[in-house]
Amino acid sequence: MSERPQFELVTLNTPIKRTSLESVVVSDVDDEHEPQEEVPINVEESVRQFQQVNEEFTRESIDHRRKEATVDAERGAPDAFDLRGYFENSVRIAADAGSLTKKVGVSVRNLTVVGQGASESILMDLTTPFRFLLNVVNPFYWLNRSNRKAATFDILHEVNTYCKDGEMLLVLGRPGAGCSTLLRLIANARAGYVDVTGNVTYAGVPAEEFDRYSGEAIYIPEEDAHFPILTVRQTLDFTLKTKTPGNRLPDESRKEFRTKMFDLLLTMFGMKKQADTFVGNEWVRGLSGGERKRMTIIEAMVGSPAVCCWDCSTRGLDAASALDYTKALRVMTDTMKKTTIASFYQASENIYNQFDKVLVMEKGRAIYFGPVGEAKEYFQGLGFECEPRKSTPDFLTGVTNFQERKIRPGFEGKAPTTSFEFEAAWKNSEQYKRQLSKQKEFEDSVKQDNTFADFKAEVKSQKAKGARKSSVYTVGFIEQVVALSTRQFQLIWMDKFGLIVRYSSVIIQALIYGSVFLNLAKDVSGGFSRGGALFSSLLFNAFQSQAELPMSFMGRRTLQKHKSYAMYHPAAYHIAQVVADVPVLFVQVLLFTIITYFMWQLAQTPGQYFVHLFTVFITAMAMTNLFRLFGNTTPSMYIAQQILTFVLILMMCYSGYLIPEPKMHPWLGWIYWINPLGYAFKGLFGNEMRNLVFDCTGTGSIPAGPGYDNPAYQTCTLPGSTPGADFVIGRDYLQRTYEINVDQQAINVIAVFLFWILFTVVNMAAMEWLDFTGGGYTHKVYKRGKAPKENTNESEKEAQLLVQQATDSMTKTLTLKGGCFMWKDVKYTVPVKGGDRLLLDDVEGWIKPGQMTALMGASGAGKTTLLDVLAKRKTMGTVSGTVTLNGKPLKIDFERITGYVEQMDVHNPNLTVREALQFSAKLRQDMEVPESTKFAYVETILQMMEMTHMGDALIGDLESGQGISVEERKRLTIGMELVAKPHILFLDEPTSGLDAQSSYNIIKFIRKLADAGMPLVCTIHQPSSVLFEHFDRLLLLAKGGKMVYFGDIGKHSSSLINYFTTRGVRQCTMEENPAEYMLEAIGAGVSGHTDKDWPKLWLDSKERSAVKDEIERLLQDGTKNVDNDHEVAKEFATPQAYQLWQVYKRMNLVYWRDPYYKSVPSCIAHKDWPKLWLDSKERSAVKDELESMLQDGKTNSNDDGEKAREFATPQSYQLWQVYKRMNLVYWRDPYYNVGRLGQAVMVGLINGFSYWNLQNSSSDLQSRILCIFQSVVLGLMLIFGALPVFFMQREYFRRDYASKFYSWFPFALSIVLVELPYLIVAGTLAMFCSYWSAGLDSTAHNGFYFWILYILFLFFCVAFGQAVGAISVNIFQAMLILPLLVVFLFLFCGVLQPPASLPYFWRSWMYPLDPFRYFLEGLVTDVLVETKVHCTAEDLYVYQSPSGMTCGEYSANFLSYATGYIDNPNATSDCGYCPYSTGADFYNTIPWTEDHRWRDFGIFSAYWVFNIGLVVLLVWFSRKPRR
Repeated sequence: MSERPQFELVTLNTPIKRTSLESVVVSDVDDEHEPQEEVPINVEESVRQFQQVNEEFTRESIDHRRKEATVDAERGAPDAFDLRGYFENSVRIAADAGSLTKKVGVSVRNLTVVGQGASESILMDLTTPFRFLLNVVNPFYWLNRSNRKAATFDILHEVNTYCKDGEMLLVLGRPGAGCSTLLRLIANARAGYVDVTGNVTYAGVPAEEFDRYSGEAIYIPEEDAHFPILTVRQTLDFTLKTKTPGNRLPDESRKEFRTKMFDLLLTMFGMKKQADTFVGNEWVRGLSGGERKRMTIIEAMVGSPAVCCWDCSTRGLDAASALDYTKALRVMTDTMKKTTIASFYQASENIYNQFDKVLVMEKGRAIYFGPVGEAKEYFQGLGFECEPRKSTPDFLTGVTNFQERKIRPGFEGKAPTTSFEFEAAWKNSEQYKRQLSKQKEFEDSVKQDNTFADFKAEVKSQKAKGARKSSVYTVGFIEQVVALSTRQFQLIWMDKFGLIVRYSSVIIQALIYGSVFLNLAKDVSGGFSRGGALFSSLLFNAFQSQAELPMSFMGRRTLQKHKSYAMYHPAAYHIAQVVADVPVLFVQVLLFTIITYFMWQLAQTPGQYFVHLFTVFITAMAMTNLFRLFGNTTPSMYIAQQILTFVLILMMCYSGYLIPEPKMHPWLGWIYWINPLGYAFKGLFGNEMRNLVFDCTGTGSIPAGPGYDNPAYQTCTLPGSTPGADFVIGRDYLQRTYEINVDQQAINVIAVFLFWILFTVVNMAAMEWLDFTGGGYTHKVYKRGKAPKENTNESEKEAQLLVQQATDSMTKTLTLKGGCFMWKDVKYTVPVKGGDRLLLDDVEGWIKPGQMTALMGASGAGKTTLLDVLAKRKTMGTVSGTVTLNGKPLKIDFERITGYVEQMDVHNPNLTVREALQFSAKLRQDMEVPESTKFAYVETILQMMEMTHMGDALIGDLESGQGISVEERKRLTIGMELVAKPHILFLDEPTSGLDAQSSYNIIKFIRKLADAGMPLVCTIHQPSSVLFEHFDRLLLLAKGGKMVYFGDIGKHSSSLINYFTTRGVRQCTMEENPAEYMLEAIGAGVSGHTDKDWPKLWLDSKERSAVKDEIERLLQDGTKNVDNDHEVAKEFATPQAYQLWQVYKRMNLVYWRDPYYKSVPSCIAHKDWPKLWLDSKERSAVKDELESMLQDGKTNSNDDGEKAREFATPQSYQLWQVYKRMNLVYWRDPYYNVGRLGQAVMVGLINGFSYWNLQNSSSDLQSRILCIFQSVVLGLMLIFGALPVFFMQREYFRRDYASKFYSWFPFALSIVLVELPYLIVAGTLAMFCSYWSAGLDSTAHNGFYFWILYILFLFFCVAFGQAVGAISVNIFQAMLILPLLVVFLFLFCGVLQPPASLPYFWRSWMYPLDPFRYFLEGLVTDVLVETKVHCTAEDLYVYQSPSGMTCGEYSANFLSYATGYIDNPNATSDCGYCPYSTGADFYNTIPWTEDHRWRDFGIFSAYWVFNIGLVVLLVWFSRKPRR
């Protein structure tokens, strides 16, 4: 192992006292905490010393160690915790118990990773599916494809490196260098690449063989993925449950191990205070960004893998915490002989010195590998110069940045400038040959030592009881299911509001269903109504189960991460979901059935009720699993939604109710036998009809009425009757009408149970083998023909020249105007359980034009909270204090004229980078600025931020794995604000997640903005010395949002350092980073400690008094620009337009008071004075002055005298731009839109072929209505499909609205209008596929009416769904609310239950209010109005006539008041009665009439307009998120 710089060691009960970079002193104290002599110490010496520690210390009890690990709750610093001692003791005790060390050194030989070329990665749009279909049937396509070689490029090119066990390797490189890819390959994650060549060995074992040890080499991505509504305690406890080893310390239980590790890990990272805080994410308030990153690190550490690949894991951490984290890695690597490989974008000198070796990458090529101490010298030898105070890591990556590198005199033209030249220089060097030799020695020693045998033995010994020794998982399948079930119940319970909404919705719907079919009669009307009631109970649970579909897409990245960590089987996760379904669905079904069953007055025996309850319950379980299966087997929610719609319509149509089994056509009838809803319906109907008898007396028999009272000459209208009988047995009715055998009830219920088992097993297999997350990384896709050229030596130089030109010309394009922004006594409190929590405590300060202010502090100190408050982004909690701009209260345009670069990167994934920037520029720069000028500025920003090559790349999202990277998203977030040319700029960690060079470029660019007059404040976590020098002032916060310092930084940070040294802090050396020195001084970081109350020292300081005085002066000065150095010189205090108005008013007053002026001499009065004026030079001067005023008015448009505008552009322009962008987004979403078109075609085909060529018999009339009714399902499915899109677009709208891109009205109207063309096409396709095939056609007028009303219906449905989405907090809530509203539309439309049969309460108001009533009345009357009924023999009611009378004579009196006709009027027996003569006879009984068709169209149109109004209103209501 190469010599490392000295490492700071923390010993038991040891307060930290840091000194210089090269060494530290540790003061040892006894039990009474008295100081002892200070001695310098390094890592190697520490290891030797700890091996000599007294055995009594190593055998301390678990309780004692936990007690010693206690941290100060206020500071969060582990003052009395010895991390190295803990690990040393644990390793020694484990060794005494027979455990072995998992030593796995990694060697990489000639590793080349080939990726898909940019020209092959084309973004999808609506033409993509059709292009694919055309290519499939085009033989020339396949011929050309076989001859054409796909474009590829090398992501990594012949990389050689190695890392021994017990060593740490640092991988450095700019974005695109291949660092993340290398780390993924070392972690044995090889999926997603075109080809991988070369060798990666683990302790001498090839990667293919090491794949059996998944979880022992892990990749930790830079993006955090957690369940946001779980607390830190719940998240970590679950992780520990799945990673509790079997070979624990003697007499240590699983629970004791978890408790010990829980306390240890939270103590290590200063998270004890946050144990019961939500983890949170960009939508859910919880941990801060830095704290969430610590949570990610903790989770990865739990499994104790042998090889850890950390990808930029310090993103979001402050410098002190990042150093503490790296030291923790160093300790674990040394004591436990781990192999640690990490990439850091902004590594400080202290962090750099913790590593043994460094690998420098550029454009996929290794340009240096070797000891950390030799890297700087190597590049200096190539001709590069390192600036004073520049850290070594910044220098190593800076040499690849043409903007940053400095070439030593004499090396001009000789030093390498491109990745190709750097690689050639490295491979020709002596260091390269020496490292290859050392790598060979390492590989030979690994084979000799046979460390892999010990590794295998230790991995097996760690398997917990119940886990197979050959399994990659630590705990057994049962333990995994138990842990996952607990977490699943926690996820459900943490969403208490969702549970309340779910069960409240169930109760309300149950009461509605129950009242609609209240007290079902046991006469002839009770047969069909009972079927409708039972069918509606199945539909209810089917719609409720739809909420599971979006749930199956949530947490996919978390699942993929846990799978890579080998925490649990994905199949076990599904079992846990099923376990959690049982109580949730049982309560749901119990509430529903206990209300509806007895309101409907179904069979009143306990046995039949419990059979009914179980059947509905097991059906709900099966349907939930089926819908979850659609999510688990598809890459997109939209694809899953389309499949769900298609399958659900098939299941409803072929459940046996809408189309009875005897009437099913053979080509689709087989669906009935594989349909769980069909078996459930048979089971429920058979259970109900088993002992039921229907009474046919009265109107239940025909002919009926006066003179028809002899049952012998009547017949029951209910199928299944026997001639002369006045009753029908229920089982006979079922057999005759539906061919349902009551005796097969048990078989039907068991069939549903088996379907549930089948869906569960298939789900388990899908989750185990399918992965749609993109493997945790992204690849770019481009607009067709816009992909960048392949990277070459010449193209690199061209790109460098473009960026340089953009940088040099940047100041020429800046026309910025800022102001003095001040805040005083700002407090911010949020409501928490038990009271309020103060997050900001009397914060004060200002930012002036020309100044860069840094906002710094420890993670969780309130930096982001302060920016949110100052930028007016908070919508929750209470803000107090004074905030002014130029001495005046903030106006309505404040959010528009300020830019806020937020920490979370939220972008519309269906836009390209250039389109997103152009959209921001168009809507946020003034209307007066020409669009060409705006776009030119966008191109300048793209070049400046080195994003030109990805301008036409899709932004995408991390879930799908398509789009730009995390780092590139951050640059885009910054660019979105810069193109708006804001007056004030707030930046929340703009360099977090960026490499040192990108950070340098951005900070340098921000510095230019400040120099041009823009005031700005910027939170920054890990600034290098060079970056820190760019800032003018510093606002430093301590935990609790308390101020520590606000003032000038000074040259070489002299003012800042002087403030701390005068208060007893050691002097900062010239080699140190002042930013790290400052955070160390105030005790920031996990292991930080200070004995000074810095907030109190600040309050009592003279610096604070000076700040107070300056703030008072700013308030007194009002609109004056305080900073005279940067004040814009103005000749007049007010703009010219204001001057003109005031002078004109005064002149009018003067003239009004001068009566003598108007009495002029006649000699003057007779002149043509108007003409003289027009020809005068004075008038010419006036015209020139007016033109000047108009120009000045434009120039001073943002002056204080002008009325503040909330948005830069008028609403009409916003509407047009937002509508265009929305169309572009929809065009690039084929999953959603082409899927909907396919869905419409399938629904049309299903309806057309299920009701194929309907005839004119009486039963066909019912089928025509059911065919129309079934077409309603398409509209309802479109509602569910529109919800995910609406919620996604609303989140992007909220982000845009917060920055005042555009108002809420353009968004609300655009999201409605953009749907219309697709719905017109969808409705046309559905009608085309069903209208003629089902035999619904009659006249051209009727066909046109059908089409236009059906299109209007689809408009109504989508707008209705969007309105529901607008009022809902999230999609899960909407999915639970929607079925409740759909119930009203379905049940009261007059089809499932005729209006006459509805209770008076519903009939009196709900039936006339139901929009579906008007839609169905219009369609049904349109389809049936021309129909002439001719009953078939099966549809005739047959009865006998008295002796001596013909059928016509006997039935004459009956036909005088009844509809229909006698089929054989001259017969004397077997009279055949058809109940309808025309279609009008059928719908007049509802009662509906064809005369109302266009009236219905008008009313339905009004409902659609009302829905649009609701969308607009509710979007306004929910335009701001809870924050």
